[in-house]
Amino acid sequence: GGNLNSNGVRAADGSAATPAFSWFNDPDTGLYRPAADTIALGCNGSIRAQLDTIAFTSFQPVRAPVGSAAAPAFASSANTDIGM
Repeated sequence: GGNLNSNGVRAADGSAATPAFSWFNDPDTGLYRPAADTIALGCNGSIRAQLDTIAFTSFQPVRAPVGSAAAPAFASSANTDIGM
């Protein structure tokens, strides 16, 4: 269980198999804290993505729309015509 008070929502760290924040009908899918300053997303009891102070790491293939030289699939918001 967790706590809701004036300091916000607090919960146990959780794990990929038992995330701290999940759904009643899908208890092995949700968000958890695997280490200090780290948030992870678990699905079907396995880690799928992790965000920490250094990087966002995906443990699954990242899919994007098909891009072109003029409109790359991955680009910055400041330079939408430069990217991959």
